[in-house]
Amino acid sequence: MMSPNIADSKAVTTALNEVLASYKRRPTRVSLVLPDTVAKVSLLSLETIPDRETDLAELIKLKVQKSAPFSLNEAQLSYELCGADTTKQSQFLVAAVKQSVLREYEDICTDVGLQVGCVDLASFNLINTSLCSTSEKKSEDWLLVHVAHRYSTLAIVRGSQLIFYRNQASEPGKSLDDFIYQTAMYYEDRLGGDGVKQIVFTSSSTENTSDILENVFERSFNTSNTVVLEQLGSHISSTIHNAKRIPIDFLDRLAAPIGILLRDRHG
Repeated sequence: MMSPNIADSKAVTTALNEVLASYKRRPTRVSLVLPDTVAKVSLLSLETIPDRETDLAELIKLKVQKSAPFSLNEAQLSYELCGADTTKQSQFLVAAVKQSVLREYEDICTDVGLQVGCVDLASFNLINTSLCSTSEKKSEDWLLVHVAHRYSTLAIVRGSQLIFYRNQASEPGKSLDDFIYQTAMYYEDRLGGDGVKQIVFTSSSTENTSDILENVFERSFNTSNTVVLEQLGSHISSTIHNAKRIPIDFLDRLAAPIGILLRDRHG
């Protein structure tokens, strides 16, 4: 989130043009699903909500700035109400991205004649896909585990309300086992958790397989017989028409783009 994201813009532009050339009718608009690591994401609790939207925006900006690693005066800030915390205070999901980082992605699109519309983060849309690809409305706590290239994200959702979100860069000394274990402890101690009932996992990195992830859960999370482990790509395969012909690992990598198409459809 603090440094340039696109090392070779010419190569990216060439690759994108090759994709667009395969369309019978070249598209002119696009949505962007960006890596989780480009944004500072916060779950912010407010005791009172100002009546005026401008006052609310300023209050959120003031509180998030305390922990943001960059100036929010040079950032794109987005927020939405997402229920209440354990103390019944209103809780907001807040995401901030440096404008310079966002422009890198938008400029690539502009260079090939695409107009950027919706911009969102990968794991938010993995949650959308999970919620929308099941006929039964989720009511219990469940954990999303997203293993991507160079980072991992964990999110705990209570029904359809996000109550925990954190990502971790893939660096020496930082293991997914410890990351999941620390999250489980925080969930029990601070979020009033009485047990995650389902773990939805997905890998958008070719370096990880479902077998490796399942072994991690067995070592670092209390996966008793009551906890359901589910690979998101496998679930997509069983619920979306004609998806069974597509490899599961490829569906995992498609899950976030699918999610941005399904925004606001889970109620």
